[in-house]
Amino acid sequence: MTGSRIVISGPWVLRSITLIAVALFGLHVVAEISTLFLGYENLGGFVPLFDMGRERNAPTLFSTALFVINACLFAIVAMDESARDGSRWAWNLLAAVFCFLALDEFVEIHERLIVPVRTLLNTSGLLYFAWLIPYVIAVVLLATLVGPTVFRTHARVRNRLILSAVTYLTGAVGFEALGGRVADRLGALPTRTDVTYQVLVTLEESFEVAGLLLLSWALLTLLSQRNEAIQVELGGR
Repeated sequence: MTGSRIVISGPWVLRSITLIAVALFGLHVVAEISTLFLGYENLGGFVPLFDMGRERNAPTLFSTALFVINACLFAIVAMDESARDGSRWAWNLLAAVFCFLALDEFVEIHERLIVPVRTLLNTSGLLYFAWLIPYVIAVVLLATLVGPTVFRTHARVRNRLILSAVTYLTGAVGFEALGGRVADRLGALPTRTDVTYQVLVTLEESFEVAGLLLLSWALLTLLSQRNEAIQVELGGR
């Protein structure tokens, strides 16, 4: 990558994606109010387009984009010529994982695991959404592999990386499990009209997006500390 130069205005990127996240959250709240309290479950297509609990809509596309952005940032970190301490493989692994998660977010791979895993292990309650089991195992394995590399980074970057992971997993695992317990209790009843379930979905999706935004912040901070062939400009324009 000698002679190559990538310039990224960190504040501009973070401001832009944060504003989009806030706008989508506001539209999701309007969609939920329309469904739960006004009885409008479609509203001319507005509700399914902005409901975070549904798939293949505006929030899904945005979350997919966040995964892709972070995958690219991980790849840039790996390409940085200052990464000569044997850690490139870890950053490349994280880039590959986030590419997979972007695909998963868009085509719902994990959703397809719910029924077979639930049937195999006879799960219920907090594990009603049984995809959590293989994915949590995968997260633990990934943390074991890349943990040493993360802990070798600067304290400020390390703390932000950990914060982003905790925030994301609080939503993706914690609130997902709570939502599963409510869905299990509801049984055949529609979850879209249950206030408790929809609040948990909102918290789940919000924490996931917040975790991805924090990860972008952490990776841009890491890149800003390096002054190599690949340059990341964190000065606003």
